[in-house]
Amino acid sequence: MPSTRLTLIKNSQQNFRTAVLFNPRESDDKIAAILTLAKNKLRIRATRIFVEGGNEISSSDELANVLQNDRKLFISGGEDYIGLLKEHPSAEEAAFTPAPATITNIAYESHVEPDAFAQLKQTAILKGMRYVFGMPDLHPGNTYPIGATFVTEDMIYPALIGDDIGCGMVLYSTRLSVSSFKPQRAAERLRGIEGPWDGPIKEVMERAGVESTEFDATALGTIGGGNHFAELQQFTEILDPDEFARANLSADRVYLLVHSGSRRLGGSILAAHTAKHGHAGLEPSSPEGQSYLRKHDNACKWARLNREVIARRVMERLNAGDDVVEGGKGKKVEKVLDLWHNNMERKEWGSEGETKKQVWVHRKGAAPSDRGLVMIPGSRGACSYLVMPVGDQKENDFYLVCGLRFSRLPDDHARARKWSLMPNAVIFHEGYSLAHGAGRKWTRTFALSRQHRCTSQQMRTTSLGSVVICEDEELLYEEQPDAYKEITDIITDLTANRRIAKVVAILSPLLTYKLRKK
Repeated sequence: MPSTRLTLIKNSQQNFRTAVLFNPRESDDKIAAILTLAKNKLRIRATRIFVEGGNEISSSDELANVLQNDRKLFISGGEDYIGLLKEHPSAEEAAFTPAPATITNIAYESHVEPDAFAQLKQTAILKGMRYVFGMPDLHPGNTYPIGATFVTEDMIYPALIGDDIGCGMVLYSTRLSVSSFKPQRAAERLRGIEGPWDGPIKEVMERAGVESTEFDATALGTIGGGNHFAELQQFTEILDPDEFARANLSADRVYLLVHSGSRRLGGSILAAHTAKHGHAGLEPSSPEGQSYLRKHDNACKWARLNREVIARRVMERLNAGDDVVEGGKGKKVEKVLDLWHNNMERKEWGSEGETKKQVWVHRKGAAPSDRGLVMIPGSRGACSYLVMPVGDQKENDFYLVCGLRFSRLPDDHARARKWSLMPNAVIFHEGYSLAHGAGRKWTRTFALSRQHRCTSQQMRTTSLGSVVICEDEELLYEEQPDAYKEITDIITDLTANRRIAKVVAILSPLLTYKLRKK
């Protein structure tokens, strides 16, 4: 059998495609051969194959039935088939296509990949979309970008916020003093927090107002994989002593930052939605919309409780605090902040003199800017920044450049003279949002390809001298500090460039817990 010409298309970013010649006789496992080709050519962790229309190819026989010259195969990293995206609608379709939403990019110092901009633009044409905001930590996701906020009217889009509903961060003070804290000794004591929590699950869920789910016994109180972590930190620089004092913070104490979400619960909710509706939106008032919102809200509560239980387990191992699930009765343990950055909420939208509208703010990797202090962590080898949103985030000058809005362009920007700049004074918001972290710079596949540059043991100590607990070597390399953007660029965009936040204090990592093998 001669070789067959195929076009392999990245399911989530369809501008990524490659032509290959595939000879079925060269491999017994034809599915594995196609996935290997896709991994090498598209640089993704390929796990699923679809043909146009959405039928999944799961066996060599099914593949043999569809093999023909110029066949398009959609390669997925695990997500469902999203359909062929049309780059140029027909005249009839264009006549009924609403004007795209306003896209605002607030990244200047921070580098943003073209793929992330492409995904951002794709969301602007969704029905009911009014505003799309790219944060400084914007980077490509599987289908939609991460580090973004989407504002819709009369529609909600579960797929925009993804499967980790309620993911966020909580910051606690602990009873540990910086002067006596020994990271290596603490690392030895942090064991036994991978498996299911053996605490009073039913009791704490009832107290927190969280409905029971099928995942409570196995997942509540667990960190999970990916970029989730529990990190012990210390304040190393205080830039706003007044705000620092108002928050009752102390430079002498160790603080615990936990980043996690709703684990498999959120994934099950999104899977049920996409199985029935795909990536389509829902009317919030419809039965389907109300059903999703109830599940969403419960998943957010579940995720918040999950972070509290994780903090409790860590503190128990280190004798670092009281029962944080009980509310921290001890005088030395306090919750500084607890914020979701993957969720949707209803807000009033509109400027003075305008009729207020009810809109839905979808955050995918974006921290809320209307709830006080925000923690913006860097990579595990970089500092974290405690910031306070400033101003009303409404009135700003912007420049319209290639269809994207920028808050300012410096005089020395090399390309500024080539662009047609149109300054306008308007009133708008940044989606009530700030960046939620550093944002990925490298794909996980690319990060793994650089394993030869240092040993796993070297990866377990950062340039800041902090200790990293991660017994999954693949995850250790995927989450290496170099895989993330410079956190200082993110902060500069929010403070000096955009002026929507001020730095209160800077924290340095002491110990980062990601994963131990059971």
